[in-house]
Amino acid sequence: MKIELDSSLTHPYRINSYEQGSVVIGDERFVSSLIITPSIVINNWPPQTFTDIATHHLDQIIEMKPELILLGTGSKQHFPDADLLLNASKLNIGIEIMDTGAACRSYNILLQEGRNVAAALLMIE
Repeated sequence: MKIELDSSLTHPYRINSYEQGSVVIGDERFVSSLIITPSIVINNWPPQTFTDIATHHLDQIIEMKPELILLGTGSKQHFPDADLLLNASKLNIGIEIMDTGAACRSYNILLQEGRNVAAALLMIE
C-alpha cells in the first residue's frame, strides 16, 4: 500500500509504501525485519517472526531512547507477554502493538509531527 503524505514535507526516513514481504523507505526496498527512527534505519533486525522477539531485541530499541515504540507484528496484531514490555515500561517509554501496516502509517504520522518515535517492523507474510 502506498502511503500519501503532505508532499511538501520530506524526510529521508519516511515510509513510502509497504506490501507483503517488503517496506519501501525513501528509494530503498527492505525485505526483512527492521527498525526505523527519524535518524536511522537498522536493516535485518534479528527477529523475523513474532515468536522470535525476545527482551534483548526490544532493549536494542529502548537504548535509542524513543518516547514511543511502535511494534509492527506482521499481517496480524499479536500481543507479547507483559514481561517482554517491562523494561520499556520502567523507563516510561510507551509501546504500541499493531499489525505492520498500521505501524507504518502511525510511524509516518508521528514523524510528521516531529515526535521521537521508533518502529520495529516485522514483514507482512
